[in-house]
Amino acid sequence: MLLECFKQRYSCRAYKDKPIEEEKLASIIEAAELSPSAKNIQPWKLVIIQDKQKLKKLTGVCKQDFPAKSPLVIAVCCNNLEHIMACGHPSSLADGFGMTMSILLQASAEGLGSCWLGAFNQEKIAELISLPKEYSVLSLITIGYPDDKQEERIRKSTEEIVVYDNF
Repeated sequence: MLLECFKQRYSCRAYKDKPIEEEKLASIIEAAELSPSAKNIQPWKLVIIQDKQKLKKLTGVCKQDFPAKSPLVIAVCCNNLEHIMACGHPSSLADGFGMTMSILLQASAEGLGSCWLGAFNQEKIAELISLPKEYSVLSLITIGYPDDKQEERIRKSTEEIVVYDNF
């Protein structure tokens, strides 16, 4: 069942002008809450942007204009920005990006389209959502009922992406 969510998920860039039911949004938030985090610190805060005026302002924040036309956008924000894991990577990136994937998959399970955005101005989004200084926005996620079709995606074969025991 989960594999089907992966197969049907795509980067949706056009949405119907239809609000998302509270139950569906609640299940997306619950999936986000259940996401793993380094040392279970859970350094995140989700900002659900639904206000039409704020959504319109996303045109000046993002490099695309479709987020402003989405029914809602979720800003995945994390603190604990200075913590580096033993592997050398910031834990907040791993935590925030893991949560982002949980949100994308649950949206797909709910029959909704979504798109993970990284092309945004950090200072402008922080100002738009009154983000405290100790947080950073790691991703923006548009969510809504799709008004486009998934185009055929060419994926690399298993042989191209998997090796065993040695690179």
